[in-house]
Amino acid sequence: MKQIIIAIALTMVSTVSFANSPFGASKVTQIILHDWGYVLVHLEGDVNTAEACANKSTLILYPNHMFFDKQYTAILSAFHSGAQVSGWVDGCDNPYGGPKLTRLDLIK
Repeated sequence: MKQIIIAIALTMVSTVSFANSPFGASKVTQIILHDWGYVLVHLEGDVNTAEACANKSTLILYPNHMFFDKQYTAILSAFHSGAQVSGWVDGCDNPYGGPKLTRLDLIK
C-alpha cells in the first residue's frame, strides 16, 4: 500500500521537461565548422523553442548524429538558396549553450 501511495504522489508531483522541442522558421545566416568538431548554424533571430539555452541564435549539429551528412547537406542547401528552416532541438550544448539540433525541415 505504501508503494502505491508513493507512486501516486510521484505522478502528481512532476517537473516540466521538454524533449525534442520544435523551433519556428528562420533563415540560415552563417555556418561555422568549429575546431571541436561541431557545426554551428546561426539563424536569423533567436531560435524560438521551449529549451532554456543561453545562446538562442545558434543551433548545434553534432558530427556523431546518425543523420549528420543529410542534415549538414540540407543546411548548406538552405544557406545557399535562402530557404527557411525549422525543426526540433533537444537540450542545450555545453559549453557553447546553443540548442542541439535533432530534426531539420526545409521550408519553401
